[in-house]
Amino acid sequence: GQLWDVSDPANPTMGNGEPHTHIRSPSAADSFEFIHSGIVSWDGKTFAIMDETGGGVEAHCNGAASKDGFYYFYDVVKPGDPAPSLKGRYTIPRAQTPEICVSHNANVIPIKGRKLMSAAYYQGGNTLVDFTDPSNIREVAYSDVEDATGKADSWSTYWYNGRIYESDITRGLLIWELSDKAGAGAKKFDHL
Repeated sequence: GQLWDVSDPANPTMGNGEPHTHIRSPSAADSFEFIHSGIVSWDGKTFAIMDETGGGVEAHCNGAASKDGFYYFYDVVKPGDPAPSLKGRYTIPRAQTPEICVSHNANVIPIKGRKLMSAAYYQGGNTLVDFTDPSNIREVAYSDVEDATGKADSWSTYWYNGRIYESDITRGLLIWELSDKAGAGAKKFDHL
């Protein structure tokens, strides 16, 4: 994974190749297979990269026994600082095997004082995660509409103006209302 300096959007750089710009697998036990995407917290201090182990066609969500397919969380560092160290990792806590399940597309909720993201997990459904303390990441809410393999398949899950929009490969567009107060006070936008 790479961090880019986009302070000049027309000319992004990688900090002149300084080591802080490259994120490598945290350990042999936690090896990235397929870095698919990433998110940055609303305050710009924390980022996560998502390892779509198995390319979205294998079962990798085994609750506490999961070995890969996580979101990996780091502090954002400035050019010249040492490489960021791993602060925490997250996958859904519910075992899904034999369902196809691994971390996938997400976004953050624009809220001050908390770090929240909504994320898709293919047939594992959707999760709303609090990563305010990246060493103690916790799930705030989730949806997993089908237990039968292949009945539902969440590709992308995005927060927007108080709702969570899910693009489901099998069922189409699903729109979720969050009954928890986790998103209270989130910024609203005219468009996403």
